[in-house]
Amino acid sequence: MSRSTGLAFLMVLWCSTPSAAQECLHGPNESAAERERREYAVRVANEINKLQAAWIAAKPGANYARPSQLKLPDMPDDFGLMFYLDGRGYMFSLKDDKDPCYFAIFSDHYGLVYATMPRPEPETTNVDAPR
Repeated sequence: MSRSTGLAFLMVLWCSTPSAAQECLHGPNESAAERERREYAVRVANEINKLQAAWIAAKPGANYARPSQLKLPDMPDDFGLMFYLDGRGYMFSLKDDKDPCYFAIFSDHYGLVYATMPRPEPETTNVDAPR
């Protein structure tokens, strides 16, 4: 393979990856609309934690509530909610289904909210890719 053919092949391969083909929606080049969606998602995460804290305060000794037992706020546009409850605590994520870089917000019964994207290169390749 010639050097120019090899370079052309690498460019095509690089441009076919999601992060290269499309900019991340959240990050240094985030638009005002995307910033608003992200900030609203963080507010929703904080509200879920507040609702869970109020649930436990009102029912000492009770388990945390299922989402169907809470009056959840409207979910942010194109964010998907995943909720896990095990009797001792809860954990949830709000993942931006529009973002090619897989931006997500996570929290649990400790009440801390994390907003991040996955590492650029996974350590293992034997797991299913997101989506």
